[in-house]
Amino acid sequence: MNRAFCSLALALVLSLLAFASNSAPQVVPILDSKSCCPIFPATIGGKEYRFLLDTAASDGMVSSRLVRELALQPSGVGGANDSSKNPNIAVSVYQLNGLKVGSIVFNHILVAGDPSGKDAGR
Repeated sequence: MNRAFCSLALALVLSLLAFASNSAPQVVPILDSKSCCPIFPATIGGKEYRFLLDTAASDGMVSSRLVRELALQPSGVGGANDSSKNPNIAVSVYQLNGLKVGSIVFNHILVAGDPSGKDAGR
């Protein structure tokens, strides 16, 4: 399993629940709940990744490592704050397609990432 951690906003999980409400209940295993945020598996392009659910995040973020592995191309530029509240850090915006959580596949998910690798590839 790839240990590249990515974060997703709570909106993704709420979308998952709303979408799944019209079908049978979906169970997503939590791999680690001892850390500050639950970690769950998701698949992109047939490869499994570990995603961190950050309920305090307003937007989804992906690591520079995932950007490189998936050869994501920026579709725009956005701004972010880091953990020390530094405002207006420029980040690229990417679109994820084929993100599979359980049996549900998400497309057109916009996420931010730092292609420079300043996030240490986490």
